Amino acid sequence: MSDPRRTSQGPLTTEGQQSSRGKGRSPGHRHGPLPRDAGDRLLGQVSSRPVSVALGVGCCFALILALLATIPNQSPGEHGISGHSATHQVLLDVNESRREYLSRAAELALPIRSTWPASPKLLRRARPGERFEVGVGRQEAELYFYCAWASAHSRPEMKSQVATALRVFETMNTWKEIDANGKELFRRMRTRFEHGDTHPLQEYYAENCT
Repeated sequence: MSDPRRTSQGPLTTEGQQSSRGKGRSPGHRHGPLPRDAGDRLLGQVSSRPVSVALGVGCCFALILALLATIPNQSPGEHGISGHSATHQVLLDVNESRREYLSRAAELALPIRSTWPASPKLLRRARPGERFEVGVGRQEAELYFYCAWASAHSRPEMKSQVATALRVFETMNTWKEIDANGKELFRRMRTRFEHGDTHPLQEYYAENCT
């Protein structure tokens, strides 16, 4: 599986475009829970509201120093959504995130002959000491679920099961991390698949899941 996700229609970003290891594979696939670069890893843009502090021309130097002193430092390897400071967030190490992933994987069914990897690619590629937001492991499992079922797009006897799995994905926590445009792209892929056009799903799988 690749990290969330994109199709030929262009990159799909997750809500709060994943930082180096924040939420969401997109896809596309932060470390905070969600692809979300997925389709046209799976997964829209978590918008953050920029906060600006306007200081008047006559503002004293002491006030500036006081303001600077309030800016939290973020340690290397600790990533929040969109790279925002994770100082006040609970962060998990690789093993803790892997346990999240395995716990969620145990709740999800894959197509016949498909198996769960012991650890998702995101965690296998983690740098020493790298940490992740709570929920990243679960998100990786849900993205793998989507890709596993997308891989069965060319098996006519499984069309009904694949369509059901694509709908189930739209009820998962990862789905909540996708913006309105991303959701529309995923629904369009599913709808076209249900009407016999497997090309969009096949294209998504080739670009984001292999």
